[in-house]
Amino acid sequence: MPRRLILLLFVSSLALLAILVGAVNMVGVFIEGITTSVPLNSRSVRIALSGAFVVGAVVLYALKKSRAQFAYGLAEIAVGLVANWRSLDTWSHPVTSPGRLNILFARLAILGAGIYLISRGISNVLDGFAKLFPIPWSNATLEHFKQVFKEGYNAPPNIPIPKSLLKYQIAGTK
Repeated sequence: MPRRLILLLFVSSLALLAILVGAVNMVGVFIEGITTSVPLNSRSVRIALSGAFVVGAVVLYALKKSRAQFAYGLAEIAVGLVANWRSLDTWSHPVTSPGRLNILFARLAILGAGIYLISRGISNVLDGFAKLFPIPWSNATLEHFKQVFKEGYNAPPNIPIPKSLLKYQIAGTK
């Protein structure tokens, strides 16, 4: 694989990761603002949040199983980085409460979860990259790289297409 292409993919991935870290941090600040202003002890609020979490989990699972697993992995890395950043930010505040060990354990658990998310994100980025460009890396040329990407991109997704839309797909392939 050409070095310029690898460098381009690496730099664009880092830029996307930086954007995702900012977005995850903004979502965290937004959720923190909502949870401090709305009491969460209401049953309807908890049911609505649980439903939103289930819908979000289904969307994330579909994203992980799609060709966008690369972006899913980058988002996982971003969440891990933000979790670790926020957890490390709380280390500067001394704990003087009687439940000091519980708070320390919670901080360590968040750090461990952040590290796990980062490692799983790296794995998903590499698996997603292999889904996007399924070629042997040792003897790949740029033309071979382009051809394999086109074949993979235009491969049928095994989703039934209504007959009314089939004529547009056939016309598009001509």
